[in-house]
Amino acid sequence: MEPTSVKAGLLRAFDEVTVSAVVNSYETFDKIKFLGISGNNTFFDDTTGIVCPEDISTYTDVNSCNTLISSGLELLDPGNTIASLGWQMEGATEGNSSASGINQLTSYVFNEGTTMVTYRGRDRSNQPIFCSFSVVVADNEVPRLMNPPQSISVEADPGDCHAIVNWQEPIVLDNCASRDQIIVDANYMPGSAFPVGTTEVFFSISDGVDYNRDEYSFTVTVTDDEKPEIYAPNPIRVKCGDPVPDAFTSWREFTDAGGVAFDNCNIDFGSFRFVSQKSSGFRCPYTVTRIYSITDDYGNITEVEHLVYVADDDQAPMVIQTEVVPMLKSGMAMSDSVIFTTNGTFTPPAGVTTITVQAWGGGGGGGGSDQSKYGGGGGGGGAYTINNAVLVTQGINYIILIGTGGNGAVGNYPGQNGTITAGYFATTVSANGGKGGSHRNRK
Repeated sequence: MEPTSVKAGLLRAFDEVTVSAVVNSYETFDKIKFLGISGNNTFFDDTTGIVCPEDISTYTDVNSCNTLISSGLELLDPGNTIASLGWQMEGATEGNSSASGINQLTSYVFNEGTTMVTYRGRDRSNQPIFCSFSVVVADNEVPRLMNPPQSISVEADPGDCHAIVNWQEPIVLDNCASRDQIIVDANYMPGSAFPVGTTEVFFSISDGVDYNRDEYSFTVTVTDDEKPEIYAPNPIRVKCGDPVPDAFTSWREFTDAGGVAFDNCNIDFGSFRFVSQKSSGFRCPYTVTRIYSITDDYGNITEVEHLVYVADDDQAPMVIQTEVVPMLKSGMAMSDSVIFTTNGTFTPPAGVTTITVQAWGGGGGGGGSDQSKYGGGGGGGGAYTINNAVLVTQGINYIILIGTGGNGAVGNYPGQNGTITAGYFATTVSANGGKGGSHRNRK
């Protein structure tokens, strides 16, 4: 006998197969030749013309992990031969129809993935009806970045040529993948150190499907606005009538004389310039003040004065001894200290990150002389100042520069106030001496 329906998903046109059927409780075998089969899952019935749906492939709806399919799901029965029919789904989507009646799928929401749909039933001759087809729903929607970081501009951290930059990590959502399934790759993370300049930060996000990948980027710009620190050599002393040395015209000349410079990034030593000079007078004694400048790699410029004293020995400025005491912190007792009375270097011990710098000013020079009609007043007492919390780095040699005290007055004038300036690396500490004593008329 002829079967009512045959699953043709495994057959090709013009294939010959042996089909078994039960007739009056006897199993019989026959060879059926299939002609004109359309689609992998469509079967051909030369008696009833019932046609099974073809396999369906589609994509998820926008912002959803499923899709509504409203066509191509029904079993075609042009001869109206179906007496009973039901369906069952297995795989990504599960469900089944009622066990009675004729149940066709007209529309249904299918989940992402592969679902097998199977129809079973009987025709009006009580012959079995069977067919199955697949519904494949693919996710082609890339994850969504909900709060993408915007470009950031910051200044370099004090004393450093970089900046530690933070931003809020972006929230990534996907129509199908959960947050723990989303893959986020980035070349920098919040809290990273960024060098001076502009750096691009890349994000790559994926839901695990190779073609569902998106990229996002923003920039972090770090600027260096910190000026270099430059310290001039010790003042030059020239006797009256002797030639005044020429100004320094190169960085090499400046450093050979004892000048130094520091910067949080890099100094452009080729930018060193003699800017100008001025004189306090034209007759001895007088002071020549020269201005020098230097620039770092990012255009920050700073200047420093260098003094040339022109005077006879008894008119030359007095050198008042001063002290600079770096007091160690970060786990060391405050009594641990190093005293400098001349230029030197200081290297922080292990574990020390912060120090306190103290400076004592020298007393003011005495005014006048025994040959003068008026006696000069006594020099003022030395003053004291302190700079707290100076940051240092272990193993770095820091240069200590010691300034000078007040000068002695000449002639009929009171003693000058004592002053000093002590430079500690990038920190300048100033101390003023007490006022000089007033002069009096000698009798």
